Amino acid sequence: MRLHRAGAEFYAYKITTTPPVAPTDWELSIDGGTTWADAQADGDYSVWLIAGPDYPGPGDNGGAEPAFTATDNTDVLVRLIDSPETVIWDAPQITIWS
Repeated sequence: MRLHRAGAEFYAYKITTTPPVAPTDWELSIDGGTTWADAQADGDYSVWLIAGPDYPGPGDNGGAEPAFTATDNTDVLVRLIDSPETVIWDAPQITIWS
């Protein structure tokens, strides 16, 4: 995901499992697993609002509260809430741009 320094965007990740797991049954971390945020659902996608380090940008009132603020290019971890040992280590990275 490419994220502008002063922006906020939804990190959307579609996870297919057998048996199926609801999109809201996942949580995400961008700090190596120290803190986690529960997913919201957007159809079949698990989504989290992620802000850039300069959010809100000039003329922006902020709006919704992000789950995380990415301060640099960031590796993402996703895990199953009810089974935290089930971790997805290769989720797409967040890349900050200006």
